[in-house]
Amino acid sequence: MSPPIPSTATRGSTQGLEDPAWGEASLPLPSAGHTLSNPALEARALADGVYLEGGAINGIAVGDEILRTSEATLIRCGTAQVRRQVSGASMHLLHVLFAPRVERPLLLSLVRFANTGSELFSLDYTELWELPCQDAHEEVGAHVARLPAGERALAEVSSAVRARVPEPPPRFGLALTLRLTLPPGSQRQVGFAYVAPSGEEPAAPMVRAWRGDVEASLRALAGG
Repeated sequence: MSPPIPSTATRGSTQGLEDPAWGEASLPLPSAGHTLSNPALEARALADGVYLEGGAINGIAVGDEILRTSEATLIRCGTAQVRRQVSGASMHLLHVLFAPRVERPLLLSLVRFANTGSELFSLDYTELWELPCQDAHEEVGAHVARLPAGERALAEVSSAVRARVPEPPPRFGLALTLRLTLPPGSQRQVGFAYVAPSGEEPAAPMVRAWRGDVEASLRALAGG
């Protein structure tokens, strides 16, 4: 668990949610979007989502309030990354999506939640990759589909994997959901991977390689 978040984090401010070790991300989102890429993959961040292979990546947190990254109150861009924040009265969500500095076809996200209120709250969080696919199946901590170009997977890559495919599952695209409880003045974070290997290469080994390593990869992107 991350250290308590200061109560000074407010709507329109990232104070207390970001870590300086993640590097600089101070540029506003250009109207034409922002590119997230490494030698094996390219995605595009727009105001309503981050698009990878034609499908938008977004997150929804449902508690006493509903927070959607597609309605972010603050968006900032950096090298191969975009940070989207959405805040309510006491619930805050920061979604950091980035292309790690490796020649592998995947994106990673670090999702940080904060409770700046005086009462404990629980929330259900769902991560979505709206790919044009049907008939996806569930694996441990992952939602996997086979497309003509290869296997595609959305997977939780936190140190402890608890996410499941929601019930009922989405008719289209990939989704994972999990429940979190945050005491007053605390924060939690989880990690996800979006994997797009080519041909017959399976997604599962690539996912396993990144479990528990998302924040370290974000720091490496910043040169730390």
